[in-house]
Amino acid sequence: MSGPLSADWKRVSGPQGLDVLRRFLAGDDDSTDDLTAIVDAAQNGDYDADYAGNIDPEDQAPGSDPGVPLLNTGNWRDMPEYDPNHPVARVVRENLLNMARLSGFQPVAHMPAPYSLAAEIYGQEPLLGALALDPEFVQNLLDLIVARVLTPWCADLVANVPDIWLELSDASGSPMFVGPQNFLKFAVGPVRRLIEENPWGNRVFAANYRGDLPSGAPTRGRRTKRPAAVSNISFESLLQAKKLCCPEFLIRLEADAAPLEDYAQAATELGMSLYLGIGAVRLDRNSVIDLQAAKTELTNVASERARTIEKVSNVLKAKGKPRADLPWPGDIYIEDTNAETSLELIQAVLAGT
Repeated sequence: MSGPLSADWKRVSGPQGLDVLRRFLAGDDDSTDDLTAIVDAAQNGDYDADYAGNIDPEDQAPGSDPGVPLLNTGNWRDMPEYDPNHPVARVVRENLLNMARLSGFQPVAHMPAPYSLAAEIYGQEPLLGALALDPEFVQNLLDLIVARVLTPWCADLVANVPDIWLELSDASGSPMFVGPQNFLKFAVGPVRRLIEENPWGNRVFAANYRGDLPSGAPTRGRRTKRPAAVSNISFESLLQAKKLCCPEFLIRLEADAAPLEDYAQAATELGMSLYLGIGAVRLDRNSVIDLQAAKTELTNVASERARTIEKVSNVLKAKGKPRADLPWPGDIYIEDTNAETSLELIQAVLAGT
C-alpha cells in the first residue's frame, strides 16, 4: 500500500507525519490507512536512503555511533579535559540555575558515573572485553575519566550552582550488567574517590546500581545465548558497596533480587532512609495483558512498599534519625517513564500510597 504522504519522506518526517501518529494514538480510525502505508514503505526499504543520512561524522553527536567510538586503544590517553567555557557546559549550568529558581528545589545534576561514561565513549562491548583481558587498562581509563572530566565538571557545577546535588548514573556498571565481582572491582572505587577526595563529595551519589544478586542467584549474561553465571558475592557485600556510593539513603530497585524485608532490616540497622523503586516495564502499556489486573497489583505493591517505608522511618525517627530531606528520589520511586508509560498505571501506584 502506498499513498501521497508515504511517498514523500519530508512529509512523513515532518508535521504531517507527526499528525498522523497523534491521530492514530488518539483512536482516529481515519489515520489507519496513512500509517499503514508509511509502515509498509519503511519495510519495503523506501526510506533507507533517508534513514542513512549524511555519513559525515558531524551528522551525529561524538561517541553516539557504536561503530565509531570516541576513544580507542590508540587515543584514549589524549582524552581532553573538561572545558567550563564550552557552550554545552554553560547551557547545563544555566538550565540548572533556572530550574532551581523556578521550582524552589535544590537542583540535581544527572551525570554519567565513571564506568558508564567509559562505556559511552569507548564502547560497551570493547570495555566488557577489556574487563577480562586487560583490567589494568580499564582502571587507568577510569582514573583518567575521573581526573580529566568528572572531577573538574563536578567542581565547576558546585562553584556555580548553589545547593546542587551530583547524581551519577551507572546502569552500565551495575552488578546485573558487568557481574558482582566487576562491579566491586571497577565501578565502586572511582565513584568513592569523587566522594572522599573532594570538599563537595558529600553532594555526590550513585543510586541506580541494579541487581544486588545475593549469593547463589544467577547473573544475567551479556548475550542471551551465554549460560548465566552464579553469584558468589554476599548480599551484605553488595549492599555495603552500594552504601559507599550512596551514603545518604538506601534504595531497592525493581531489578534487585533480595526480599523487601532484607532491605527494611538493612536500612534500620544502617540508620538510612529507605526508598523503593517501581520499574518502567511494570508501567509500560505494551507489557500489560490485563490492565485492570495490573492496576490492582500495582496499587497493592505500592501500598505494601509505602507501609514498609513508613515502618522504617518511624523506627529511625525514634532513634533520633529523621528521614532524609533530599530532592531525589521519591519514597516510592518510579524508575523511568517513556512514551509507552500508562498514566493509568502510574495513578494506580499513587492510589496505593
